[in-house]
This record gives sequence, structure tokens and C-alpha cells, in this order.
Amino acid sequence: MKKWILLFLLLPNLAWGVTYTIGPGQTYTTFTLLVATETLAPDDIVDGGGNTFTETWTPDGSGTSGHPITLRNAIIDATGLTYGINVAIYEYFAISNIEVKNANDYGIRLRRANGSTVTGCTIHNIGTAGDDWPCEGIMVDASSNCTISGNTIYEIGRHGIQLIGQNTYATSSNVVANNTIYNCYHTGIDVDNSGTAGSGTVVGNIIRYNNIYANANYANFLISMNGIYVEGNAADLLVDNTEIYYNVIHDVPGKGIQLQYYVTDALIYNNTIANRNASYATDCAGLEVDDTGSSGIIVKNNIVTGYDNASAVAIVILSATASPAANVDYNMWYVDGAHKVVAIGASDYHQDDQALYKAAGYDVNAPTWADPLLASATNFHLQAASPCKNTGTSVGLTRDKDGIPIVGAVDIGAFEYFGGHLGTGITLIGGSLP
Repeated sequence: MKKWILLFLLLPNLAWGVTYTIGPGQTYTTFTLLVATETLAPDDIVDGGGNTFTETWTPDGSGTSGHPITLRNAIIDATGLTYGINVAIYEYFAISNIEVKNANDYGIRLRRANGSTVTGCTIHNIGTAGDDWPCEGIMVDASSNCTISGNTIYEIGRHGIQLIGQNTYATSSNVVANNTIYNCYHTGIDVDNSGTAGSGTVVGNIIRYNNIYANANYANFLISMNGIYVEGNAADLLVDNTEIYYNVIHDVPGKGIQLQYYVTDALIYNNTIANRNASYATDCAGLEVDDTGSSGIIVKNNIVTGYDNASAVAIVILSATASPAANVDYNMWYVDGAHKVVAIGASDYHQDDQALYKAAGYDVNAPTWADPLLASATNFHLQAASPCKNTGTSVGLTRDKDGIPIVGAVDIGAFEYFGGHLGTGITLIGGSLP
């Protein structure tokens, strides 16, 4: 009897989902027909069977924590449509192994879709180069506790992934990790607070282990693609406590990482930014901080290299104060001797000005600026003789971008030197700040 009572008490916490396989020859040939008849519930699965659908997937119903609604295994050709997948005001969805292409504005949009995940998807050819917002591969809009991981996103008119706070809803505690993003015509990953004044909190988002770049197919070099862009909009529309670490950003025509206004307590750790794309004709930087309305920014253990022309600089801090908002230390900035390495306010520092730069209070503990000796122009691991080996500082992270444990002295950049290992055969393992 006691066992039956216990089972009865547990029943409210159990869920039994239904698997709906849709497509040709199935009860429901399209997603639209499915949701016209069925209301999705926790633990339900919609499996596209690998078929191609020419419709927007707009689900109804919500999952619950630990019991999401799963959407998987489909190709969505959204030609002429606003969305590929639009999860709006429903929570706890798990979207996986879906290709979305050719939508006008959004590949996948999560709007007020707390607790949702997008993993292992391919999103491409959304909008056209330089489209005005919105034109997003994946948008996390007024949603919190979402995970966007292991996706491939390319040829997006504006942002590969955007986290945006709007209206009175928070966009917080989201994780964007292990994605490959290229050829996005504003920014690879964008974090923005466009909420109602005093609300729309954007706080505690993590961006880690991503690969972001532009390649030879980048269509319009009059448009500058940034790697990662973070922007608040006013003193009461801050972007707070963003963590950006162990990302590799290379060959982008704009800024590698840019913090633009009203950004507080951001942590920029162990990123490698390399090989500024010279096809873009105007000025750019590996890392740029505009400290208007910003405070508490920490920049440590980063590499910027390959920003070697008159219109480029490794790091720039735009500051109207004598003491800019960024705490900058243990970084490796390297360009050739003819061009400036750092610009802070009205002060420029060239390769032979490191002593003056340190005397001004920046990178006091950094190694001497030198070629970081990356493995190659396309492999950003350290060589054995790299000056970045063992010259960083502990920031509480435990594994590098490859998942290699950090033991002993910390290396600068996204990869720990590991006995000549150059990145093959390693399983990515996420770390976290304490």
C-alpha cells in the first residue's frame, strides 16, 4: 500500500510525451497541420524525418523544466517567409538537428521562450547582406536560461546570433557556446539591451568556445562584420555581467570584440583574435571598449595579432576620462613595428612604447609584446616557443577551448599549450567562471 501511495504522489511530476513524425505518408504531412489539430505538451517530440518543409514552424503549448517539447530532424526552406521557426510566448523547447534556410528575417526566433535550447542546427542564407534589423540567424528575444550550442550559422544579413532584451522582459543567464559562425554582415554574436527604460534586464549571459570569422565568400567588404558586439543603450538600459571567454575570432573585417556603451562588469578572458581582414577599407580593432556609461570591465589573457596596417589597431579604449573603465592586464597585443598597437583616449602606443603603456597602468604584468607564434594562419594553437605560454593569470576557468585542463601557470589566448597538440581529437568540454 505504501508503494502505491508513493507512486500516486510522484505522478504529478511525471510526463508521458507523444512522438509525432511528420512528412509525406504520415498522419500529419506538415507542421502546420499538426498544430492545427494537436496541442503540444511536455515531453512531446516532433520529428521531421529528415524531410524538407516549406513553411514556418510555429509551435503551440509549452514544455516544463526537465520536460521540454522537442523539434528535430528537418529541413525548413523558408523562402519568402519571415521565420523558419518561431517559438513565441511558449517555454522549454529543445530544437535540434534542423537546417533552416532562406527566411527573410529570422532563422530561429525564441521570444519569451525561457529555458529553451537550440543545438546542432544549421542556419544559413537569412536575408541579404547588410539588411536592417531584424535579420538574424538565431534570435533570443526577451528569453532567459536558454542554451544555443553546437550550431553552424552563415550568410546572415545582420547577426548570426542575437541576445536582445526588449519591453519589460529579461534576457539573462543564456549560454552561447561551441558555435561556428561566419559571413554575418553586422556581427557574429550580438548582445543588446533595447528594453523599456528601467527594465528589459540583460544580465549574466555567457559567450564561450565559439569560432567566428569571415571567409573568401564574404559578399560585401564595404560592410564590416564584427565578431562579438555588446551594447547597452542608456544608464537604465545596461548590459551587465557578460562573460566572453575562450572564443576564436579571425579574419573579420570589423572589430573582433566590441563593447559599445553602457556595458558593466563584463569579463573578457582568454580570447584569440587574429588576422584582420584587410579587404575592409576603414579603421578597425581587435578589441574595442567605448567606456561611455560603462564600468567594471576586465580584460585578461587575450591575444590580438595580425592587425598590421595603418587603419587597424590591436586594442582601442575610447575614453573621456583619465581612468578608463577597463582593467586590462596579462594580454598579448602584437602588430608590426610601423603601426600603433594600442589607442587609449588621446594616447597611442606603438610596438616600442610598451614601457610607456605599462607606466600608464595597463597590462602591467603582460609579457613583452612579441609574435605570439600561433601554429599557422588558420590554426590558433600555440607553438612550443610562444611567449604566451605560462604568462597569463588565473581567472577561475578550468579548461581551454579544446577542453584541455589548465594545470599550473595559465597560457594567454584560447588554447593551452599541450605538448604540441594542435586541436585534433579533443572533445569540447564547457567550463564556467566561479
